[in-house]
Formats: sequence, C-alpha cells, structure tokens
Amino acid sequence: MHDPSIYGQVFDNREIYEENYRSELERTDLGRVALMHDGEVVDIFDDDYTASRTGFDRFPPGRFSTHPIGHPPIQLGCLGMSLLPA
Repeated sequence: MHDPSIYGQVFDNREIYEENYRSELERTDLGRVALMHDGEVVDIFDDDYTASRTGFDRFPPGRFSTHPIGHPPIQLGCLGMSLLPA
C-alpha cells in the first residue's frame, strides 16, 4: 500500500479515522483537529498548528498525524441568498 518509511502513519491513520472516528467527532468536535498515533485519536485541538506542534513534542517524526474534523459551515453572506431556488 503506502510505504511507511516515507509516509509514516498518515495514510493508515486516515483510513482508521474515516472508519472509526469521523462520525462521532463531527458531531462533537466539528472544526477542530484530531491528533492520531498508532491508529488512536490521542487528543483534539482547536487548530492544526497546536496539534502538529504537540505531535512533534510527543512522538517521533512519522509516528503521528493530524486530521481536520469535518468541514465547518461556510459563511456566504449575501451571496447565499442568490443560491436559493427561485
């Protein structure tokens, strides 16, 4: 599949995130960032910088990954009114 010596845990953690964590975390932590290590969500952060920094502080390179939780709603302002059906 993906060479772990190049990509570390990124792809494996992403698959596990999608299968086991996404639905629940999108209900409880939408717009935040999950820090994963060895297939487990180990912490949730408000932004990617903090999640990444914590990952580098706690784990060797390639032994963690970060995953945005869902896509927060987009604010379209007045443009949103033009998208309504006629």
